[in-house]
Amino acid sequence: MKYMELGKFGFSFVKGINPVKSKEGEALLIPSGAIFPAGVNYSKTHKIIPDPLDKNKVLKESDILFNTGGEGTIGRCSLFKLQNTECYADGFVVRLRDEKRIAIPDYVFHALCYNDTLNQINNLKDGTTGITSIKVSNIKKLVLPFFEIAEQQTIASILSKTDEAIAETEILIVKYNRIKTGLMQDLLTKGIDENGNIRSEETHEFKDSPLGRIPKEWDVAKLGELITAIDPQPDHRTPPSVSDGIPYLGISDFLESGEIDAKNCRRVSDHVFEKQSKAFTIESGDLIFGKIGTIGKPKILPDVKGAKYALSANVILIKPNECPSFIYWTLISKYITDQVNLAIHSTSQPAFGMEKIRSLDIITPKPDERIRISEKLVKLESLLNAQKINLRKLNSLKVGLMQDLLSGNVRVSNITPNQSAS
Repeated sequence: MKYMELGKFGFSFVKGINPVKSKEGEALLIPSGAIFPAGVNYSKTHKIIPDPLDKNKVLKESDILFNTGGEGTIGRCSLFKLQNTECYADGFVVRLRDEKRIAIPDYVFHALCYNDTLNQINNLKDGTTGITSIKVSNIKKLVLPFFEIAEQQTIASILSKTDEAIAETEILIVKYNRIKTGLMQDLLTKGIDENGNIRSEETHEFKDSPLGRIPKEWDVAKLGELITAIDPQPDHRTPPSVSDGIPYLGISDFLESGEIDAKNCRRVSDHVFEKQSKAFTIESGDLIFGKIGTIGKPKILPDVKGAKYALSANVILIKPNECPSFIYWTLISKYITDQVNLAIHSTSQPAFGMEKIRSLDIITPKPDERIRISEKLVKLESLLNAQKINLRKLNSLKVGLMQDLLSGNVRVSNITPNQSAS
């Protein structure tokens, strides 16, 4: 393999247009902020009437869109794939188009997303005028790995298939999140009857409550009746950090999977842990709730048996009287979040104290139904987390593949694209 400046890859470089935004037409304008490696975010585009002199700047399939400045991350690229639509990029975007057939657009797109290239892009940003940007002349100077056409094609095919798997997984995550939002709303305000069906006013009796219509069997209580709330550090003083001490847990110290990120969280001395241990103990199923800085965003503690953790002065420890999972789902529900936001905005104090959390109104099904509700939501959350884990694996796989293939450490010159997919 060899390396070559992008300007020698046989691509033309054309800046986007600057239309009159007050005129809405049938053509589509793609702003720099809509440029993402996974593709163009069309929700950020808008309709325009282009100048007739700009007709030569209509985008074609396989054009590469390179963000040179403006909104969004500079240097970020998209591979344009839309067909049968008149589209233009805005003036902060440069269109790269294959003209001489010595390089494959899919390959060049992936090479522009390669870490080595991104490092070059960071070094080329021009902030002398107060606006960080990249000049077209500098884009042409980017040095990319160059392979023969057959190997470019194979590399592009392998990386594109990985991108497809990533995109499919992201779609599933969005789908499960949407289902989760709707299911939480239904289960926490309507519940599940003995036959496993979500209640409705057509089939079950409902009644009025301070939180709206709820099943006749349910009640509304204060959260303080169902939990014990503890201020882990009543003096509200943040202890000094130490290099080798006890993890000091706050809201940000949890991984997406729900596990504690003990490796990266702040650490404090044993003295802090010992002082807290005299006042309370933490158990699996306890929750923490942000009261200063990050408000709310509750986290349920996983298995903490035998582990030492101190709790941040910025959180409240919540010990549910029963069914911790139900309390967790309730605390992240829309109707609780709405109460928290209302309480925050009704005072000049940027905090959510002990009395406020105890006074939150909570809808309370019967204990057996709380368990049924929690089980359904936990099952869905497990499916969602499985897809998030898969997405992380795919992204790691792609990083490894890009490093192997674009560095030339692994050569694929003797592999056809069809063979690489099998």
